[in-house]
Amino acid sequence: MLRSTWLLAAAAGAAVAGTPKFRFVASDMDGTILTPQHTLSEYTAETLRRLTQERHVPFVFATGRFYEDVAAINKDMQRFFHEHLQSLTPVPASSMERTPAYIITSNGAVIHNAETGEIVLERPIAPSLVKEIYHLLPASETRINTGMIHGDSWLYRMDWEEMLQFHRQSGCRYEVVQRISEDDMGGLNHVYKLFFSSWDRPLLEKLEHVLQERYGKDLMVTFSSFYNVDITAKGVTKASALHRLFEHLGPLPRESPQEAGVAQRLKDTIAFGDDLNDAAMLMEVGRGFVMGNCNPQLKVRCPQLEVIQNNSEDAVARKIREVFQLD
Repeated sequence: MLRSTWLLAAAAGAAVAGTPKFRFVASDMDGTILTPQHTLSEYTAETLRRLTQERHVPFVFATGRFYEDVAAINKDMQRFFHEHLQSLTPVPASSMERTPAYIITSNGAVIHNAETGEIVLERPIAPSLVKEIYHLLPASETRINTGMIHGDSWLYRMDWEEMLQFHRQSGCRYEVVQRISEDDMGGLNHVYKLFFSSWDRPLLEKLEHVLQERYGKDLMVTFSSFYNVDITAKGVTKASALHRLFEHLGPLPRESPQEAGVAQRLKDTIAFGDDLNDAAMLMEVGRGFVMGNCNPQLKVRCPQLEVIQNNSEDAVARKIREVFQLD
């Protein structure tokens, strides 16, 4: 997953003969479009460059990561695109057509304009619930860490440096905050996600069940990876974020009024994912693809979807090349 990015070029895309014409691509990051080392391979970066610059297909990274984490990866990718475009057709930067981009993060809780960093849409968690859930586990519980995405900041209840291995490319780090005081309550209006991290999967599954029982009616609770259970505001999913973004966007270049409708845009989208926080998105779009290395429960949740190869094999890039005839 690089962090959720919409490259809004012209809304046109070639499709394999005899198949629907897809015009948008959305992908999860970790375990999906990123390598097992949580980086974007050169093969995948070149695929996305050709997809957006040659086929003019909008692309989005739909991720559970937070904005600052994804923005750094997106910046590296944009630099790669620019350098390759200049090497093919050297032109002054001022004369190059700018491609608007959007980043969907925290499982759909917030959408940023990738160029300006401006928040376009957001759905934070109520501050009272933030404090309650952040303090849910006793201080003596060291097998599970509690985390929070507050604005562009990442907070952890305990110091767990091993988690930084997943954020090497972005260089993002967390701040250790053991407890939230009453004085902090007024500043918790932009908490997009709470999460619990643990290497003990059975223990994490027990906690997920407790969270569903206690907060499932008021919040979204879902696994985003083997080691993370995420909590967002009610109704927040990657699918709902795509819906809201498509609703927010005006007509794209060469897009007819009929094609500009939310339902048609979703129908014209293909998406990729590897865990349960991707399920709604994969089911909502025109065609969803499940990673071969996915959480097995995702195959149970989405039995009708095609399973492709693993992220270690650049499976997303290979499928994109197949669908849009890039080879």
